[in-house]
Amino acid sequence: MRKALILLLLLSAAVGLFSQNRCFGVNLSLGSKVCTQPMRSLDLENIRRDSIKFIKGQTTYLNIGVNSKADKLYGLAFNLLTLRADCIKGVSIAGFGNINHYSGEYNGICLGGIMNMSPDGTKGLQVAGLINSSDNIFGIQVSGLMGITDVLRGVQIAPLNFCGDCKGVQIGLVNCWLGKEVNIFQLGLINLNRSTKIQPMIFGGNSSLMNVSVRFRGKLFYNMVGVGAYSFHLNNKFSWNLSYRSGLWLPITKFLDISGDIGYQHLMAGKNRNESLPGSLYALQTRLNLECKIRSKLSLFLSGGYEVIRHYGRNKTHSHQPIIEGGIILF
Repeated sequence: MRKALILLLLLSAAVGLFSQNRCFGVNLSLGSKVCTQPMRSLDLENIRRDSIKFIKGQTTYLNIGVNSKADKLYGLAFNLLTLRADCIKGVSIAGFGNINHYSGEYNGICLGGIMNMSPDGTKGLQVAGLINSSDNIFGIQVSGLMGITDVLRGVQIAPLNFCGDCKGVQIGLVNCWLGKEVNIFQLGLINLNRSTKIQPMIFGGNSSLMNVSVRFRGKLFYNMVGVGAYSFHLNNKFSWNLSYRSGLWLPITKFLDISGDIGYQHLMAGKNRNESLPGSLYALQTRLNLECKIRSKLSLFLSGGYEVIRHYGRNKTHSHQPIIEGGIILF
């Protein structure tokens, strides 16, 4: 009992000592007010945002806690929930995320289980389970769902990527770049930028009677997503498909373009399903297309190619055949 009492008194004295010495550099925190190194308070009504970055604050070199606040982290931080800091130079790991408090950059590595937010920018690596948001990224931003930045100088990886002024690489399912000039390489299922033309397409052929697609055409590459109905090789009852295609196009003359693509198609047999025909199949396709512009917002095209239709989960081909299609392109 005596030893426990002495230990408790020593811990209380240590916490009191750390609280009085704000430059000690170690913050053990349960919350923003229950910690060994409290963050300084600012009168935000009388201090302009532009001047906050010039105010000298205390420096934390090691932060371990649940929910912490720090003026400047120059070192290492582990937090169960969040770290709110004006400036980070080092490594910060937080179960929920790292959130920039007022101003100042994050330089180093920020790992957040849910999100990271840095209004003044990040230099280094920013990784979050769901969302990364930063005004400027000079390095790599990796997000489980969405990455957002105004200025990108590096690599942005997420299912959904959005950036403004970009020089670097976007890798994801949907990449959206709003810059005025093409300074970025986009690798994804759908790539959008100011040079992208969004073109509805209506067509049919010997593989599928009715198809509606949307093509996202850039300066050299294009992507297409679409839906179709009545696949002739699945008998004569109603069936439908979802498709994705990616390819390359080249202009031949002012009114004539040539393009080629590869594609994947998911087929639903519908009421055609029987003992030999499963409910769903998939098709691998390739096409060569010739497009002729007849008006400023209307073109005709003819396609030829080949498709192989296979069973899911089985090393078995259902059918294969040449493809002949034709249709119109709007806009």
